Amino acid sequence: MFDIFNAVLPIFILILLGCWLKNYWLHAEDFWRGLEKLAYFILFPAALFNSISVANLSFIEQAKLILAIISSSAVITVGLMLYWQSKNLDRIQFTSVFQGSVRFNNYTFFGVGGALYGYEGLQLISIISAYMIIVTNVASVIIFNIYALESQPRSQQTSNFFNVMHKLFINPLILASLAGFIFNHFNLGVPKLFTNFLQNLASGALTIGALTVGANLKFTWFKDYKLVVLAAFCKLLLLPIVTTIMLKIFDITGSARSMAILYSALPCASTSYMLSKQLGGDADSMARIITATTVLSLLFLPLVVYILN
Repeated sequence: MFDIFNAVLPIFILILLGCWLKNYWLHAEDFWRGLEKLAYFILFPAALFNSISVANLSFIEQAKLILAIISSSAVITVGLMLYWQSKNLDRIQFTSVFQGSVRFNNYTFFGVGGALYGYEGLQLISIISAYMIIVTNVASVIIFNIYALESQPRSQQTSNFFNVMHKLFINPLILASLAGFIFNHFNLGVPKLFTNFLQNLASGALTIGALTVGANLKFTWFKDYKLVVLAAFCKLLLLPIVTTIMLKIFDITGSARSMAILYSALPCASTSYMLSKQLGGDADSMARIITATTVLSLLFLPLVVYILN
């Protein structure tokens, strides 16, 4: 467990450093938005393509692994929907709890997974990320369409929906992943010079990504604390337990099992806040859930990975 904590701690130090820099030194919003764009459009796509294009994992193994992970998220989602309906709670706030319970922080995934499992881990992380970026984004849009967009005028609903779907289909992470799968499937060789160039880009993704996560943290948990506690419980404890059960059902072992458990215990994605703002969700509660899951995962992530592995 000490090794796991040693792998997790440096990532969270970077996140806290980003929080400190934003609040006490580099205040300019344009600076942080620029860093986010650099990581989102250049650095992480390079990391995804570089890993997926040379990954050695059969389609059947990929399918079993991804199906187990999707099934786990589906169980949590259905359980939350039934709970929300039985309590007749605020429908818009559900979108925040849903995202907080199933979406994952890619930066933390790469940082912790790479530190713990090395090059093989990064290949598995890239494959899981490629599929789950698509799945979680599409699922989020559907949930918003059910729970939030229905309260808006029809014309605005349509405009918001197609705007988000358009952004989803031109998402640089998805495009880079698809390109990586094509190169991998057809055994297309990537020139060594280009591979080294991409590796240099990818090496900066973790640091810049973690700093921008920290810059977006908002420490106001006392508001909507019940939502925050529920989302954190589902994301950091319940989802890993359900995932472990699904991995047993699908007979997934070894590194793939370890990566899936790590994935399930990650904090919520910081991009969830932007989606909440775009589709009329509760962006304030979303920001608090992101902050809570990020900070609490410093404790829970090593513990969960150690126990369940």
